[in-house]
Amino acid sequence: MPWRWQQASGLDVVAHAWQAANQSALLVGIACDSQQLVIHYRNLPASAPLFTLMLHEDLQSRRKAGNNAARLVKGIPFR
Repeated sequence: MPWRWQQASGLDVVAHAWQAANQSALLVGIACDSQQLVIHYRNLPASAPLFTLMLHEDLQSRRKAGNNAARLVKGIPFR
C-alpha cells in the first residue's frame, strides 16, 4: 500500500486528513495529533470525516476503525 509520512501544522486534524485523502491514489487520508486519529475519504465533505478515534478509545474500537479503513480501500462494505 503506498503511503507518505508528512509532519504538518496550522490546520486541524480533520483538515489534514481530508488533504491527505485528496492527495492519495487510494482516496483515503489519515491524520493524527496527540489526542485523536482521523480517517477521511476524498468523496466526503471536508468537515465530515469517516472515522474519528480519540486517545481513550479501547483496542476493539481501534481495530474496528482500521479494519473498516482497509475495507474502504478495497471497496468492501463496513462491519
